[in-house]
Order: sequence, then C-alpha cells, then structure tokens
Amino acid sequence: IFSNSLSFDGINIEGVSSYQIEFSTSSFTPGDGSAEVFEFDSFPGQITGLEASTTYYFSIRSICKNGNYSEWYDNNYDGPDQWSTPGFACEPQSNCSLGDGISGILIGDIYNSSSGCSENGFGNYTNLSTELEQGQLYQASIITSYTNQYLSSWIDFNDDYNFTEDELIIDNYFISSPGTTIVDYLIPEGAQLGAHLMRFKANWNSEVVDACESVSYGETEDYMVDIVEVLNTNQQYILDF
Repeated sequence: IFSNSLSFDGINIEGVSSYQIEFSTSSFTPGDGSAEVFEFDSFPGQITGLEASTTYYFSIRSICKNGNYSEWYDNNYDGPDQWSTPGFACEPQSNCSLGDGISGILIGDIYNSSSGCSENGFGNYTNLSTELEQGQLYQASIITSYTNQYLSSWIDFNDDYNFTEDELIIDNYFISSPGTTIVDYLIPEGAQLGAHLMRFKANWNSEVVDACESVSYGETEDYMVDIVEVLNTNQQYILDF
C-alpha cells in the first residue's frame, strides 16, 4: 500500500469471471451499498486515487461465471480489514545559509550543479530524473561549499516514503574540504524496477543518523531515479547504433 494507491495480488480461480473489492474510509457492513466498489477481471490489480495518511477498510468477493456471488471475505469474517496509506516523504529542516549542505549534484542525466541553499535546508528536485541499471556501480559528483561534511544517500526502492538501512547506497561519506567530490555507489542487483525517490543528505561535523532528522547545519535534496534492467551486449550495441 502506497500513499495514493494499493497494489494487490492473489490466485485466479477457475470458474470466477471477476472480483470486487469494496472499500471506504469508514467501517461498513459489506454489501450494504455504502462503500465504493472496485471490480477487476483477474489478479494482480491496483486501486488508485487514494488519499495519503488515511485509514481504509477493505472487503472482497468473487463473481462466478454462472452469475452467483461468493460471500464478502475479510480475515476471520469479522468485518472489513483495516489498512492505512503512508504519508509523503518527510522534509527535514536545517541551516545551509553559511555554506553547509549540498551546493550541487551531478548524477547520470541529472545535472544540478548550482542548487545552492534550499529554503529551510530542504530541496525538492523530484522533477529531475535519471535511469540507473540494476547491479551497476556509479559515481555521483557532489559539490559542497563548506568543510567537514558527512553525506548519505538512499533510494526508496519499495516506495513507502521511509528510508531504511537496506535502501542506503551512500553511508556517511566524509567530505573534508569544499569543491567537487566523486562518490561511488552501487545499485543492488535485485533492486525493484521503476521510478523511486532518491535522497541525499549532508550534515556538518557529525554523521547523518536518519534521513528524516533535522540538523543544525546541513541540507537535504530529493531527486527521482528510474531503475532498469541491465542491457545485454546486443541490446547495448543496438542502442548505441
């Protein structure tokens, strides 16, 4: 479940023509007509248009090819199951007015060489994106204007707007002096394909502890990356040609 959508999977049953998911932001009695109904032919599926940071109630039933309906199902048949959508990514604040933080980033097709000091120390550059291949080693050019900064970076591979240790691709790289620093990072071989949020966070004179932590001196910048499969030799030749 994501901030504004729900992805689901299941086993398609022979003899079933379609399925219905009934859902609402308040508890309901399945089949009483008070909840919204989403009908689909087969698994997997997706419900879009949900609200962030909101609790929803869900129930499901099958429609058989002979026209009969199953019961509305939920765990233990004790009423619709409750799920909550997460909020959007945190926006930590910090002071970068003295030169702390990230002055620019060059990574793949992202060329943001003069990002400067973002308002409240948080820069939203999710309009900028680049493709990265699974299992490949890359380099990021980090431009800074102050000394003794620690830099960390995450990619939100599961799109839950939480930045966890297994999504950490740069772990407190120490930048001792102003200028441009080249930092290596590896995209895991099993990284989830598709578009994901990428966060860079710098902290002066102390390690970055958490992606959402507000710090006294530093900065946070968010971008987008599209994780793709590694091209084989023939594919790369055709692409180059």
